[in-house]
Amino acid sequence: MFSTLFQKEKSAIYLGSLAVAPNGKINQLEQWFRMADHQLEDEMKAKLEEIFCLQPAASVAHFQKNDLILDVVIVNLRNGHYGDIRTSDIYLPVFIRPKIKLVSRLSYAGTQQTKETFEVSQTVPWSVYFKKVFSFRGLFGFGSLFSEHEMEILLMQGCLTLLDKMRKRV
Repeated sequence: MFSTLFQKEKSAIYLGSLAVAPNGKINQLEQWFRMADHQLEDEMKAKLEEIFCLQPAASVAHFQKNDLILDVVIVNLRNGHYGDIRTSDIYLPVFIRPKIKLVSRLSYAGTQQTKETFEVSQTVPWSVYFKKVFSFRGLFGFGSLFSEHEMEILLMQGCLTLLDKMRKRV
């Protein structure tokens, strides 16, 4: 009897926007070294749409009082690479590990007021990174160190961590 009296009404969650933000300084360095994969952003956005397969908020005519809208943005997307900067006297190795940083926002559907924001960074561990750097592909520079599939796995791990954070706090 009392359990139903104090039970919170569950909120429906609708999908707002999914996006990949323009990359920062480290990605400009990757592009300068011609290491960046321009298709990666499009592929990660498509994968993000697969992961968050909620009903779009734009398709709903009337929201309930507790309904929420989820917006997710990939604010940092690095594919990872190993390179070096050399002069006659100095040798400086450059290690860039793959990293995906996600930011999400839950807002009330009726008022568009933000209820909560969440942020998650997912990076490949150093041990996995160095195995790739010292592999045949890494030593001879054939393509990127991490494949599209490996980056998708990194994105899925980040999304799971993000969803777990949201589940615990909302």
